[in-house]
Amino acid sequence: MLVAGRPRGNFLARRVAIAGCGNDAGHRAPPLNEGLASLGLVSNHSSNHEAYGMSQPLSLQDVERLLSDGSPHARAATAAKVATLVDLPSLGAQQRRELELVLNLFARDAEIMVRAALAEQLKSSPRLPVELAARLARDAVEVALPILSYSDVLTDELLVEIVAAGDGGKQLAIAGRGAVSAEVSEALIEKGQEAAVARLASNDGAQIDEGGFERMLERFASSTTVATGLANRKQLPPTIAEKVIARVSDRLSADLVARHALPERIADQLVDQAREKATAGYAAMVGEAEASRALARQMHQNGKLTSTIILRSLCMGDLPFFEASMSIKAGIPLASTQTLIHDVGGRGIKAIAERAQLPGAFLPAVRAAVSAILETDYDGMPGDRVRFMKRVIERVLTQVEEVGAETLDYLLAKLAEPETVNAA
Repeated sequence: MLVAGRPRGNFLARRVAIAGCGNDAGHRAPPLNEGLASLGLVSNHSSNHEAYGMSQPLSLQDVERLLSDGSPHARAATAAKVATLVDLPSLGAQQRRELELVLNLFARDAEIMVRAALAEQLKSSPRLPVELAARLARDAVEVALPILSYSDVLTDELLVEIVAAGDGGKQLAIAGRGAVSAEVSEALIEKGQEAAVARLASNDGAQIDEGGFERMLERFASSTTVATGLANRKQLPPTIAEKVIARVSDRLSADLVARHALPERIADQLVDQAREKATAGYAAMVGEAEASRALARQMHQNGKLTSTIILRSLCMGDLPFFEASMSIKAGIPLASTQTLIHDVGGRGIKAIAERAQLPGAFLPAVRAAVSAILETDYDGMPGDRVRFMKRVIERVLTQVEEVGAETLDYLLAKLAEPETVNAA
């Protein structure tokens, strides 16, 4: 081991010489610079820079500085430069094994500074030896963070092990990786600290199923941080999005009453309107019929499936949500409901609207929206869901005189949104 303040250069030289020259431990080892040079890893020539493609090539002077100085700073600088060699495609199998011996010596250095410099240099290397990566990942958090954040050679098994160890900093790094497997996500959701779970929630590269999102909300029921992480995710299952919106809305209602002395009834009305506007049409942007139906069922169970959100979602182009909502409200099978709704010009749609107790004033808007949806196709180009939604809204606004002031404002605001928003 390299000891702080005493570099033990002869020991490193012996290791390199033994690896490179086949000497046994009893032979007198050449100096470190000669040992590394014998491996073809350093050169006396300035062409070393071009040969190895390094912006700051390792030179014999670097190695000599390590032997003569031996300070942690010197060893850290040399470790980083030696680490640049690991990605050289020209290294043969024997040279690579010899280089790994040297890298492992730095990975066992007594100074965190040295090990951290090594980890930082190796974090993105596709040729980083798996065992060395595992050693660095299990090291102190200052050493492990670059590897845990960026290295693609780490196995899911190792990442799950590190999550289970409970270090919050390491969990946070793993949660923010460019890609997080379902297995690792599950481990973080079950055992991760709040900050790590919040980062995982907002990480679009993390594989998380609907049950995982449910578990997040269950474990951190009062966490604004986790709810914010979920809200920052590009796409959520509609049922989860509705729960996040509801949770934030409930908190907002309490704040309005506590901080602004608003009567609770008025605060609840304001928040309910905001919640409906945030929820309406979300499932339509996801574009999965079953997701829309699941959202309708969940909102009904929570007492939130109002006539206004049914109309708003329909005007956003979410026909599956409308069909499921009317089926639930009317208490008849979905297939029968769909048959009645698709009878736009006849008595079918009026009959189902009355059975579901939808306000009679909404019927013209319902007819216009259903007709527009049935007659309009997606164009298959980027952003087609937004354009589809706008075509439906335009049809409703041009054919219907009265949809209610709140709904009218909402539809006009949606019509004014850029077409790049939520582009599919």
